[in-house]
Amino acid sequence: MTGKTLLTSSLLILIFCHTAAGFPYPKKEKAFLTVTGKITNERGTSLSDYAIKVYVDNDLIETHVAEKSFKLVLKENNQYTVEILKPGHHPKRIGINTTIAREKEDKESYLLMIEATIYKKEAGVDSYYFDFPAALITYDSRTFTFSVNQKYISHIRAKIKSEYSATTLN
Repeated sequence: MTGKTLLTSSLLILIFCHTAAGFPYPKKEKAFLTVTGKITNERGTSLSDYAIKVYVDNDLIETHVAEKSFKLVLKENNQYTVEILKPGHHPKRIGINTTIAREKEDKESYLLMIEATIYKKEAGVDSYYFDFPAALITYDSRTFTFSVNQKYISHIRAKIKSEYSATTLN
C-alpha cells in the first residue's frame, strides 16, 4: 500500500469518541501519526478552551490549550495517553499505541481524526470509570489502519452508563 492510498472506512467509538480510521497519507509528511480532533459536550456542541496533555509511558511530554480543534504529532513505537481536560467536566483519556511491525524501508505515515465527548461533573455520580481511558487505539495490520478496541469501549461505556441516568447520556 502506498502513502497515497486512502482507505474509506470509519469507526464509531460509541458515545465517547468518534474517529476516522488512521489513514495513510503522503510520505512527504514527517510525522508517523498525526492526530487531529475536536471536543464536544454531551449535547454535541463543540467546546473551546480545553487542555490537551500528552504522555509517553506516563511521563508528561507536552500540554496544549486548544481553542476549537487540536493537532498532535506522535512518533512510532510509543505508548501515548492523550488527556483532555476542561474545568467542571470529567477528564477524557485516550490510549494510543504507535507500535507497528513493518519493514525498515516502509516509512508510511498515518492520520487519525478524533471527535471526543466530555461530560459535565454531576453531584452523586461516581467518577471512577472516567479515570480509565475512554478508548484504546492500536495499529490493525489486517486493515492497515489505526483502530479502536470495541470490546474495551463497550465495557467502559456500560460501567459509566450504570452510574449516569439514561437522560444524562442521551
